[in-house]
Amino acid sequence: MGKKKLLSNSKNKMKIKVGGKEVEESEEIINLGQSTSMDNRQNKEITRRIKQGWKNFWSLKFLYKGKMSIGTKIKALETCTLPALTYGAQTWAITDAQLDKLRKTQLAMERSILGIRRRDKIANARVREGTGSKDVRYWVKKWNLGTQGM
Repeated sequence: MGKKKLLSNSKNKMKIKVGGKEVEESEEIINLGQSTSMDNRQNKEITRRIKQGWKNFWSLKFLYKGKMSIGTKIKALETCTLPALTYGAQTWAITDAQLDKLRKTQLAMERSILGIRRRDKIANARVREGTGSKDVRYWVKKWNLGTQGM
């Protein structure tokens, strides 16, 4: 019973009992790793994915800040961290603004890998040249369209 929650779009408060115990009503739930709510669902999920992406990034700090080659670090970013950042992208009806938030997050991670700070005023295009990474927009659109063999 502890994991069961009621999410409803009805304005009337419902009380549902299972086994004599009332099911808790919630504004937002996390099911199968994705946030679901009745309002502003997509923005909440993007914000949540960005937090998860950074959590994954910093859990691999030893790799990203270590003495490995940039190519190896970017391969790790694309295979370990970007999937955490974009988990569930297949189901997203994503806007350009939301894609831009993901792109900024990816670029911030790449800057961190390269040891470049924002105050160094190095253009994003130069950062991308230094890493050779594919833009997160490529991955989201690829997964959203279901074209796994691109």
